[in-house]
Amino acid sequence: MTETMTISLRGLRFFARHGWHGDERLTGNEFVVDVHLESAAHASGDSLEQTTDYVRAHEIIAGEMAQPRRLLETLAHAIAAALEVEFPNVRSLTVGIQKLTAAIPNFSGSVGVTYTKTTG
Repeated sequence: MTETMTISLRGLRFFARHGWHGDERLTGNEFVVDVHLESAAHASGDSLEQTTDYVRAHEIIAGEMAQPRRLLETLAHAIAAALEVEFPNVRSLTVGIQKLTAAIPNFSGSVGVTYTKTTG
């Protein structure tokens, strides 16, 4: 039986300047990010080195959110790539990003992307 542990960061809120339209990059927008990092479970021990440090993961996510990107797809991929470098033990990761106020006339709701990557 394979055992896994998933570390999740949910509902992370950021104000950032991502978007295709110039107005979005000028005025900015509110974003919500959810990240799930799955790795092998460690049944014994009580050491941060044996798991995924969610404090460090948040720092990485915040750093990527601070760099304006035109597409949410590009942003999700950049967050995932940076997390992969920092946490090579991660077997699977999912990055979801919602833009809370889309530049769509007469639109109510949010738009978003979800990127998932699984390694062998």
